[in-house]
Amino acid sequence: MLYFDFSHVFLVSVDCEMTGLDYNVNKICEIACIITEADLTVVDELSPIIIGMSKEDLVNMNAWCKKTFKKNGLLEKIQNSQITTAEAEEKVLQFLQKHTEKFTCALAGNSVNMDRVFIEREMPKVAKHFHYRTVDVSSFKEMIRRWYPQHFNSVPKKALLHRSLDDIRESIEELRWYHENFFKKPDELNHLLPEFSDEQDSPSKKKSRSSDDI
Repeated sequence: MLYFDFSHVFLVSVDCEMTGLDYNVNKICEIACIITEADLTVVDELSPIIIGMSKEDLVNMNAWCKKTFKKNGLLEKIQNSQITTAEAEEKVLQFLQKHTEKFTCALAGNSVNMDRVFIEREMPKVAKHFHYRTVDVSSFKEMIRRWYPQHFNSVPKKALLHRSLDDIRESIEELRWYHENFFKKPDELNHLLPEFSDEQDSPSKKKSRSSDDI
C-alpha cells in the first residue's frame, strides 16, 4: 500500500506579537521562528525581529498590548527599533529558504491562524513560502478540554511572557507534551494496518477488480 511519508518534513513554528488583533488597523511588531523536525527536534531558531512602529501605529496599539508590552519591555524596544516590515520579511524569508523548500512545511503554533492572517497581509513573500496546511496547537488543547476534562489541569501552564521566541518554545513543548501523553506509539496502532494475503493479490483477484477499485 502506498502512502506519503511526512516524517522527514519540517514544521515551521511562528509567533508574532501584534499591536492588536484588528488586521485592518494593527501591525506585526515582533516575529520569531523555530524550525523543527517532525519529532519536534529543533533544527534552527530565528531570533526575534522587532519592527519599529510609526506614531500612528503606536497610537493604534490597543490598551492590552500597551500594558503588556510596557511590562515585558517590548514597547521600549519597538520605539527604538529602526527595522522596517519589509526588512523583517526579507530576514524571515532568508531563514526559511535556508532550511526549507517553498510550499512544503506547515505553519505551526498556538492560534497560529491569526498570525497567518497578519503575515499574509504584511509579509506576502513569507506567507507564500508556507504550505497551506496548519498545525494549530490550540486545537489539541481544545479537544483535550472536551475529551479528557479530568486531565485538562495537567496541561502545561504557560509563563505568558508574550514575547515571540518564548511563546514559540512554549508552544513546541506543549505539542511535545500532547504527543507523549495522548498519542499512541506506532506499534500500538498495528491493528489499523491493512493485511495483504497472497489470495488478495493473486492474478484472479486482480482481474476481478473494476476501475472503481483503483
